[in-house]
Amino acid sequence: MLRPTIVAESLVAVPDPLATVLRPGPIGSGIDVARALAWSLRPEEDPTIPPPWLLPHQIAGFRRILAALRRHGGALLADPVGSGKTYIALAVASAISRRPTACLVPAPLVAQWRETAMRLGVPVAVGSHQQASRGRLPASERGLVIIDESHHFRNSNTRRYRYLAPWLVGRPTLLLTATPIVNRLTDLAAQLHLGVRDDALAPDGVPSFHALLAGGRSSSALGRLVVERIHTGPRPRRHEHIDESTPDEHAAAERFLAIVDRLCLSRHAPTAALVRGGTLSRRGVEPGGLRRGATALSYPPPARARRRGGGSIRGPRGDPPVHRRAAGSTRLVGAHRRHRSADRTRLGRPSGNRRGHPRRGRRRPHHRR
Repeated sequence: MLRPTIVAESLVAVPDPLATVLRPGPIGSGIDVARALAWSLRPEEDPTIPPPWLLPHQIAGFRRILAALRRHGGALLADPVGSGKTYIALAVASAISRRPTACLVPAPLVAQWRETAMRLGVPVAVGSHQQASRGRLPASERGLVIIDESHHFRNSNTRRYRYLAPWLVGRPTLLLTATPIVNRLTDLAAQLHLGVRDDALAPDGVPSFHALLAGGRSSSALGRLVVERIHTGPRPRRHEHIDESTPDEHAAAERFLAIVDRLCLSRHAPTAALVRGGTLSRRGVEPGGLRRGATALSYPPPARARRRGGGSIRGPRGDPPVHRRAAGSTRLVGAHRRHRSADRTRLGRPSGNRRGHPRRGRRRPHHRR
């Protein structure tokens, strides 16, 4: 079979190279042409109709993420805290996949993600970052994957990254974080590599976005992968409620402060001030903390230490002991005396002889006659 051959003698010069790739449109005014050029420079947006739970300022990010996922297979949403990244991600999941969407979130947010997805009617399979570190990933093997707080995967040498990266091959990945760059620009590259090829921006003149970021440079082409909304107005409204202290809580606080003032926390004045400030700040976060602190410090000391006139005070919740010095003595009695008998127990049996006395000396070998 003969194949056509192109030789230099058959090439013809083109008056305008752009005429070979551009198609002329209808003739318009200068304003219309300028508007069309400006519109062509905007990031690509998908025309999918957003779900009704999205707010007006979230629709643009929703459409840009859909366009990036369908073109490049991955995107990173870098909107600030409180802007509704969870709702945007679940809207994308409802538009892309009908099967349960795998979500990897920090462990404290697992219940929140499940509750929000159930309320919106979006099927999800939620796993935690800590489970990913152990190789326990959601059961979903296909479809979209959402990674919340993706800056925890900014280091490709960690165990969770090594478990997650092979699992994401061939799957569209949406990354959510308000801080895509923590220490260096390569943090962003490591996160994008979870769902996007390194040469995804080659048509825009970026053969490797990892090399671009590792060299300390940037490019406007990264806007095709990283979606961030610039706030020009006020932040989203937050709802807060402050409870006023009751007279009982005021009385508990005064008792707590009086007990702390009576304690001899240290002979060194700066150290005593440091311990006192830490104790007050730890117990003074909420009114209930003052009541727990007063209960812990007023807990009676052990009998042995009480006979000596001093001891360590330990609360019923397992708080660290606060040592109290006995009058006329410089010895501090620790709380470990109270639990000395617990160290003798192993597997529910005493470690001594049959009568329960502690074993003393070396046990003689038993010989058969």
